[in-house]
Amino acid sequence: MLEGRNLSFRYSASLPWIFQSFSIQLAQGEIIGLYGPSGQGKSTLAKVLAGYLTPVSGAVQTDDTPLTTQKACPVQLLFQHPERSINPRWKVKKIVSEGYPPSPEILQKFGVRRNWFDRYPHELSGGELTRIAIVRALGPQTKYLIADEMTSMLDTVTQARVWRALADFVKSSRLGILVVSHDRMLLSRLCRRQFILS
Repeated sequence: MLEGRNLSFRYSASLPWIFQSFSIQLAQGEIIGLYGPSGQGKSTLAKVLAGYLTPVSGAVQTDDTPLTTQKACPVQLLFQHPERSINPRWKVKKIVSEGYPPSPEILQKFGVRRNWFDRYPHELSGGELTRIAIVRALGPQTKYLIADEMTSMLDTVTQARVWRALADFVKSSRLGILVVSHDRMLLSRLCRRQFILS
């Protein structure tokens, strides 16, 4: 279980609270949603749950132990703009194998082609980079995936393919996914439960 308990966060004592006393739970093998209009703190909460930011109060735990980022983190965060989380000087082969060697089955499931391996990120489309970022995040240590508006920049066909592949992966691997979005229709199609941040 990934659990955020009574989380509160603001960027400094002189600034307003982004959220206060917010709690959320995600079990392995389920897909849940986090909804809220733009600017309501969804991305900040995603960073707190993934260990990028430390809450002012409250705690994040995985399987009843405090979240750690000192070793391979069981929570991986995928961003709306994958190019911002990818080293532009690395070729795709190094990027996709950064944490673990992905199997041919994983590459095929997410449509990552081996003929991309000798290319640089700027030579690929946004949809291709999104699939590369997903594969890179699905290492054996990953138990929970936080997808922060991950497919909002993609066309509807590519969105459907990416989410179908992830839904299949959830069934086979017991991965837990938190879908962060302002798109209620997307969340209603993907998620059994939704949390609202407002």
